[in-house]
This record gives sequence, structure tokens and C-alpha cells, in this order.
Amino acid sequence: MTPRIRTSLRPPPALDRAGCLVSRRAIVGGILSLVCLPRVGRAAESSVPPRLQAKLTGKVAAFDRNLEARSGGEVRVVVARRSGDGPAEVFSAEFRAALNELDSIGGLPFSVSIVGFSSPASLVESSVSARVSVLVLADGRSLDDVRGVAAACAGNSLLTVGVSGEAVASGAVLGFEAREGRPQILINLARARKQLVDLPAQLLDLATIIEEPS
Repeated sequence: MTPRIRTSLRPPPALDRAGCLVSRRAIVGGILSLVCLPRVGRAAESSVPPRLQAKLTGKVAAFDRNLEARSGGEVRVVVARRSGDGPAEVFSAEFRAALNELDSIGGLPFSVSIVGFSSPASLVESSVSARVSVLVLADGRSLDDVRGVAAACAGNSLLTVGVSGEAVASGAVLGFEAREGRPQILINLARARKQLVDLPAQLLDLATIIEEPS
């Protein structure tokens, strides 16, 4: 039976059960504790360290109300980078190590793997086939790859993560950027709708909404 996918980005009435409300409050508290961390570098720097990006990704992904249906009971996280890309390989290793320190994502067991890819279309095809829940694009410099992945993802239920604000503006659903030295959550809301990522108002209120250039 095909899992039911929510397409509305509005929160459910009263957040349903009391337990769900407590859980989401705990997640909000966790995100706030990370976003309000001390400065991550000089105010002029916009990048967020990969370890912090991993922790934020795990907590933000837990908000996605389609995560359980997409995952089939296990959240599969793939960190993708072009073969031979030294900086992306370093980012990928640090991201995976930090994410593996989490107990779960949204209360679900998870796995995280690093994969190389040759084309955005083939990366998305293999990710959808393997029921990947979260696809992290480790090379923040290749915006063409981000755009290619976004084009191939349309209509597929997949949370994509970019490593910069430029990546989010180019089509990644989620990303992070340091402003005045502090990490900020960035969300491409139009892309989230196209990729069936259903995020509640509690999270959107904490995030900066990014629009793709027309």
C-alpha cells in the first residue's frame, strides 16, 4: 500500500496528541539551543561547520511530517559528493561522524552513508529507489549540481540539504548560514512543497525563508 504523503505545510489542529506537542516542543528547544550557540567564527564568515550542520539537519528533519512515510521506518541519510573533490570529502566525513552521534532522527533509527555521483539525475534516481529520506549535497561550490538535483527531485518526496545560502537559493530545501557569526536555518519553501517536505509553522518561524531567483 502506498504511504500517504501530506502536501500541506500547515500544522495539524492543536498538534493532535499531547505527546506530539511535547515532542515538538522538545525539538524546538533543541534547535534553539543550537542556533543560539556562541559565534562559530568571524562575523564576515558565512559558512557553518559541518559538525553543527549535521546536528541541525537531524533536528530539522525530525519536523518533516512526511519523514516517517518516506523512510519506511528507517531514515536513510546520504551525503553526496563528486569523486576526487577534496573539500567535499572532508565535509562529508565530518558530517557523517557528527550525525552518527545522534540517537535517532524524529524518533526513528537512521543510517548515514557517503556516496559519489556522476550526474544529478542519476543521484536522484538512485536515492528515490533506495528510499533515501535526506540527501545532503556536500559540495557547496557546484550550484549547477544543486540545480540539477532540484530539477530531478520535483514530485519526489525527498529532503535535500545544501551547505550554503547560495545552495538553498539554487534549489536545496534546507541549508545553514552564519550571520554575524551565528548559525541560521534557511528553508526554500517553494522547493519544500515540490518535494513533499511538510514543515510546521513552529519551524518556519525560526527559519529564514529563501526564494529562488525568477
